[in-house]
Amino acid sequence: MARVRQLGGDLRRIIRGTAAFYRYLRVPEPIPLGLGRLSADTSMVALGQPSRYYTRVANASAETQQVTVCLDFYTMDLLLNREEHCGHLAKRLTMPSHTVAAIEVHYDWRALISLCLDDLPSPPDEFWNKGVCPPQHGLVRALLLDPEAHCLEQLTIFQEVTG
Repeated sequence: MARVRQLGGDLRRIIRGTAAFYRYLRVPEPIPLGLGRLSADTSMVALGQPSRYYTRVANASAETQQVTVCLDFYTMDLLLNREEHCGHLAKRLTMPSHTVAAIEVHYDWRALISLCLDDLPSPPDEFWNKGVCPPQHGLVRALLLDPEAHCLEQLTIFQEVTG
C-alpha cells in the first residue's frame, strides 16, 4: 500500500514538473534588438552586375538604441582568413523605441554600392572593397553591433559568384 501511495506521489510530482517546464518554455523571451531578415534577389552573383540584398533591424525595447549594421562579403577562399573580405559596408543607426528599419543594398562585388534606408537613399558610414574577387562560392554576412562593437546577432547567406 505504501508503494502505491509513493508511486502516486511520484506521478503527481512528474506531472507538476512537466507542466512547470512547459509553462517556462512558453514564456516569451524579450529580444530588444535583432536582425529580422537577410536575403538576396538571386542565388547567383555575376561580378560587375549589381546584386540586391535586404535586411531589417528591429528595436523592441522601450529605449532608443544606437546600433551599427555591417554587411561583409566573402568568397570561400577568403573565408578562412576573416581579415580578408571582398567588401565591407557599415551603417550606424539610431533606432527609436519599437521601430523597424529596412535596409536595401545594391553591390556589384567590385566597387559600386548604394544603400537605401527605409526606401530613402543613405550613404554608408563605412565602405571598402578588396577589388577583384575570384569567381566561386560567396558568403554574405549581416552583423548587428552595439555601440561598443559587440556582435548582438548575425545572419548569413551563401551565393555562387560567377565571372
